Amino acid sequence: MPAGLTLPAGAVTLSEVESKAVLKAFGVGVTNEIVVPVGADVARAAQGLQGPFAVKIVSRDIAHKTEAGGVQLGIAAADLARAAATVIANGRAYKRDARIDGVLVSEMAAGLEALIGVVNDEGFGPCVTFGLGGVLTEILKDVTFRVAPFGIETARDMIAELRAAKLFDGYRGKPAADKEA
Repeated sequence: MPAGLTLPAGAVTLSEVESKAVLKAFGVGVTNEIVVPVGADVARAAQGLQGPFAVKIVSRDIAHKTEAGGVQLGIAAADLARAAATVIANGRAYKRDARIDGVLVSEMAAGLEALIGVVNDEGFGPCVTFGLGGVLTEILKDVTFRVAPFGIETARDMIAELRAAKLFDGYRGKPAADKEA
């Protein structure tokens, strides 16, 4: 475990912010972003970032942010306050008892969305899920699984197993994904 990384005890769903902190601790690159607490000046907090922005609700209690109306994409700097207020209001309407820590303001990323998930299964131990990300995860269910730990060749095999593997090689003028990352 990397120095300084602490994980909550027991079975919990980490927020996106917490998940990205784990990725960063292991040297995986993530988007430039900032967490802005509820009520703070979002535009001022995001001054060091380059737009357009993604604005997402931060709550362990809301795992599927899109369904909750907790995501706004392609937001200009002048619209950050409105977008933050909208995702927070939507999150409260979606799950009244949800603890909302604020909003995540991120520089918009380009490319193919991928899902990488880890659960500590009672019988198998740490298990990794990989597949197409975003809303395509639930729609296409194009995912593969492995018991961890495993090496780079197995990770490459997981990409190749997807029905949509060609998307990672570039398709119809789209650039290839950085599969080595």
